[in-house]
Amino acid sequence: MPKPAGSKRDLLHLELLRLLAIYLVLFNHSGDAGFSYYTIAQTQAGKLLSLFFSLFDKIAVPLFFMISGALLLEKEESLVQLFRRRVLKFVLSLTVFTGFYLLFFHFADGSPLTLSDLWLNFYSRGASSSSWFFYAYLSFLVFLPLLRPLARSLQTRHFLYLAALQLLFSGFIPLAEQFLTGGEYRLNPNFYLPLLFLTVFFPLMGHFLERVLDIEAIRGRHLLAMALLSVGVLVLSEAATLSEMALTGEARQTYFPCMTTLPAATVYLACKKLFAKRPLSGLPARLLARAGCAAFGVYFFDPLLRSLTRPVYQAFVPYLGVWPSALVWTAAALLLGLLAVSLFKKIPGVRYLL
Repeated sequence: MPKPAGSKRDLLHLELLRLLAIYLVLFNHSGDAGFSYYTIAQTQAGKLLSLFFSLFDKIAVPLFFMISGALLLEKEESLVQLFRRRVLKFVLSLTVFTGFYLLFFHFADGSPLTLSDLWLNFYSRGASSSSWFFYAYLSFLVFLPLLRPLARSLQTRHFLYLAALQLLFSGFIPLAEQFLTGGEYRLNPNFYLPLLFLTVFFPLMGHFLERVLDIEAIRGRHLLAMALLSVGVLVLSEAATLSEMALTGEARQTYFPCMTTLPAATVYLACKKLFAKRPLSGLPARLLARAGCAAFGVYFFDPLLRSLTRPVYQAFVPYLGVWPSALVWTAAALLLGLLAVSLFKKIPGVRYLL
């Protein structure tokens, strides 16, 4: 994840967004205790609340791509600089951490430990279940030379048209298919819009919200309206998910990513507006900047952090119950990860990888 350029004070909202995003990523991997608790909840209220939060949780990865779009799409660099500074560095980091998790799972559950497994895990299988994000992010880096001129040429009306397409074809149409046909009929898969892909649309949205949209024009009433609309579209996604569960008897995540656009934009603008009105300085600003810079590195250690902090979850369950304890467990994993990555960044060589 790129680090803020220019005035660090002006970009502190991105550090807070990074911390929120990585917290949501860690919670996304908390299993039945947290993210999938709605599948085992004993009460209807617990089921609905946990499912709603899990749907909101899906803004995590879009936020990461929005932050990268806000920072990288405005930069000027040659292809040589791009591949040397970003692509090759990321490939090296991915290779090292693939080897790290090969060792981790070998000692944890006896998984094979060979050069062949290292190659297959790196090239094809991924080091862990969350590795897909690293390959998606790598594809974004490789695509940067084409995305940059596109982002700079997009005017407000163009982006609003693109956002409307995203809401319609990635959101409302899939939900309508579930409500009207029970998911039996889907739009022909040959009709697809490449600019709506995760690694394209959300970087463009981050660039637009950060570099084009005037935050001073955004008032509290606008954010309130966006927040209410976000709740509304997430409730629609929740209803579609419950409908699918009732029809299939299975807990699928078909509609989880459908309505992330509006909540992600709302959270992004709310953070930016907050820091525009009440900028941080001094020690709080330095601590937030340091934590934010360590957030992306935490993603690499995700499985290990959850394993090491699971006793926190077990300790809180008798007092708080399952789902609230998963929230505390996630916070503990995040704090441990931030501390570990901050320490590792002081080591030459390791700092380069994080």
